[in-house]
Amino acid sequence: MMQFPRQFRGYIANIQALAGARREPLKFSYFFQLHIFVAFFLALAFTPDITDVVRSAGHKLAQIPRGVTIEKKGADFSVSGVDQPYSLVDGDFVLMVDTVSSTPTRPAQAQVFISKEALEIVVARATQPSADKKEMEVERMLWRDGGDFKFNLDDVRGIVVDHEAAAITVVTIMIFLYFFVSSVVFSTLLISVWSVLAMVMQRFVYHDQMSFRDALALHMAAITGPLVLWGLCIIFGIGPAPLVEVIALVVYSTLGLRFAGVLAPPTGPSQEDVKK
Repeated sequence: MMQFPRQFRGYIANIQALAGARREPLKFSYFFQLHIFVAFFLALAFTPDITDVVRSAGHKLAQIPRGVTIEKKGADFSVSGVDQPYSLVDGDFVLMVDTVSSTPTRPAQAQVFISKEALEIVVARATQPSADKKEMEVERMLWRDGGDFKFNLDDVRGIVVDHEAAAITVVTIMIFLYFFVSSVVFSTLLISVWSVLAMVMQRFVYHDQMSFRDALALHMAAITGPLVLWGLCIIFGIGPAPLVEVIALVVYSTLGLRFAGVLAPPTGPSQEDVKK
């Protein structure tokens, strides 16, 4: 564990250290520690937003009457225990529930509209070329696409309102696990595919015999910088993060293989040593 900071610093900024990983054992432990490290800081960066969301949800749930039951069975969704159509207004936020089909379409003022067939949410999308301009889009999720469930809203209210700190912790852990698992899966696929391509390129373009094991060992270290850039893109909302990771891995791979002298033939004995 104490080796991780030294290896991290070397693989992200020292080309010689990165290139040397090709001849070292496969760094499975470092690979997973790296993803845990990045996922931890991603979850930490989103903790303030998670806190705001949980507190906002608790405030909204406190305004909903008690005794409300939500049930989904097949393609049908129903809400009982409250007169419908039901509206919840909290500042600029407007939630409307109508599972009895008295309102066939989403009212213009509703940011969230829950009907018998679908959940509709209005989201703001950045427009190009200026990210400052946003247009409103409606995302629609059909109830028939998910599994069945039934729960009492009072139970959810008790968890979110009465155990706010625990709810924030649970959501933060879920965000951490999501980032960890998704990044490990994507990185594993990425370095596996690129290791094969790099191995073929080295053999046919540079006439260097590099095994898949050596290519994999190098790219398990070379993913350091690209993964950090992926995390920063997610935190700051900059562009498509996976594409940034792919491009950065190509750059780190090229630097590690071509500009550190690892492909130079081994130095033989000097002429004086031969004469001796």
